[in-house]
Amino acid sequence: MLVAFTEPVLVSDARDYWVYAYNLAHLGRYVQVYDGETLAFNGYAFWAYRPPGYPGFLSAFLTVFDWEPRAALVANVFFDAVSQLVWLLIASAVVGRGPALIAMAMLGAHLLWTPFVMSESFFTALFSIATLAVVFRLPLISVAHALFWGTEIALALFTRPIALSLAPATLHRFLGKNSVARGAMILVLFWVPSLVATASWTLRNYALFRQPVILTTNLGSHNAADFGIDMEQVFGRLREAGLDEAQIDSLFLDLERRIAVTRGVGWCIRLWGRRLADLVSLTPARELRSILWVYAFSGGPVSRAVGWLHEISFVQYYATYALAAVGIVVLLVARVPLAGLWTVLVCYLLVHPAMSRGDIRLFAPLYPLVALFAAVGCHSGFTLLKTAASHVARLATANGAGRRPFRGSYGKSKTNIEPMRSTGRWRCSHANAP
Repeated sequence: MLVAFTEPVLVSDARDYWVYAYNLAHLGRYVQVYDGETLAFNGYAFWAYRPPGYPGFLSAFLTVFDWEPRAALVANVFFDAVSQLVWLLIASAVVGRGPALIAMAMLGAHLLWTPFVMSESFFTALFSIATLAVVFRLPLISVAHALFWGTEIALALFTRPIALSLAPATLHRFLGKNSVARGAMILVLFWVPSLVATASWTLRNYALFRQPVILTTNLGSHNAADFGIDMEQVFGRLREAGLDEAQIDSLFLDLERRIAVTRGVGWCIRLWGRRLADLVSLTPARELRSILWVYAFSGGPVSRAVGWLHEISFVQYYATYALAAVGIVVLLVARVPLAGLWTVLVCYLLVHPAMSRGDIRLFAPLYPLVALFAAVGCHSGFTLLKTAASHVARLATANGAGRRPFRGSYGKSKTNIEPMRSTGRWRCSHANAP
């Protein structure tokens, strides 16, 4: 319904992805001649400003569907469904089927990014699948599995470089249940596709710019505002001086590095903390709401009504975050192992503010995990109420007989997930799973 009554929006990042994809399909070149809101960029040709993962997908997908913008939104619905299915499998394994179903209900209302031709739904699905591979140790099944799942995470990396935050979790999961030699071999094979793709992309960029560009030329300008730099003014001057995008990005990064060194460790820690707060913020960006109401929901009364439903969906984020805090406490107190999910959460929250500014949309890949924690908090509350009601009933009928303390659902939780190489399947046991 959301997609049916939404006008596809091709402004800002969505326009950039679309132009890159269109030029790749029709010109055979990955390039964008900018024409948009940032005046200093207008007329400038960008060859590596956006990583090629999502535009590459759009190029292939929309060629089949005759470049109909709404087809990209339908693809978002598909990717949202994939994320739900993946997290249903993960949650069922690590916390049980009851909390897993509650988490899926919460994810079903996660509609924030579905009506945009942007990479959030696509990347969340890729990140979720990569997390599934790490949790169930799927690359350990065989060499072919290691290369297959490694290719998947390479695609995630070239959609959003933050996929690299999964690296510590792979160390933890792949080396923990094997001999050091075999675990190291699988770990190397798992990351080989990412290394090959990065090397190929870097060589392509070196041929263009005569200097290495590993993933994107957007890192310096993207972070400029956090360092007090007027990005448009500086970019305009460097452009007038005849510098290419790689040289401009290198100068931005060098200036930001010098500012960080000058201001000291304390300032850097405060910047990291501010970025982290922005990352987990529940306040949608003003630009997001403006784009939605000016463009997406302007097709009539029904479209406006759907827009209000989309706006109301923000409310569930507040409840989800509050319940997630309860769920995290429950899991920590009960010392429940989450098969690498703690590592995924901590590394993402540590690495992202160090690499990039914070924004509610950049938190999208972690929202399914937050929903899982919220489901544990909600399920624990239901269990507590059910146990209390049962206890009161026993007291009323047996005059206080049969008292026993409440222990909760997660006190003795044990999760063991590992692949069986002989059959190519995975085995999971969970003490509390129904």
